[in-house]
Amino acid sequence: MEDENGEPVYPYIDLGGMAKGFIADAMTAYLADSGVTGAVVDLGGNIAILGHKNGTDSEFTVGIKKPFSGDGEMAETVEAANASIVTSGVYERYFEVDGTRYHHILDGRTGYPADRGLLSATVIGPEGKSADCDALATIAMLAGELKAAELIKRKPGYTLIIIREDGKVETY
Repeated sequence: MEDENGEPVYPYIDLGGMAKGFIADAMTAYLADSGVTGAVVDLGGNIAILGHKNGTDSEFTVGIKKPFSGDGEMAETVEAANASIVTSGVYERYFEVDGTRYHHILDGRTGYPADRGLLSATVIGPEGKSADCDALATIAMLAGELKAAELIKRKPGYTLIIIREDGKVETY
């Protein structure tokens, strides 16, 4: 394939949307190999949880941020151990032009930001599956609530928490 100047165009896949998931999984594996029995790796939207709190059976509490809250207010909290928790959302990386918000999750069909009525999608899965959760959270933002809920129901061991544009929180 060639561009308009006759230069070759090479197809590629950008896995940047899942890179933090791969890194979180690698960091958690390194900690486990080093003898750590309980830790939280926080890569900003990607949380990897190794084991339990303080060598007990207690789970860690992880907050899911309320979109566009300037004070860091939480919309939901999750208790988890040995888990991956990843959120994709439209409220961290965006800009506005003439009152229209343009965020970084792009619809491949239009080239414009995805508009499926969601502010965020959080996927909770097993420890060591942050890359999968990362991909699933982005897919949820692109697919919308109903299709994302159908997808997550086919993934045993995974949970989806979405925050709609009206602020309502739903868990699947």
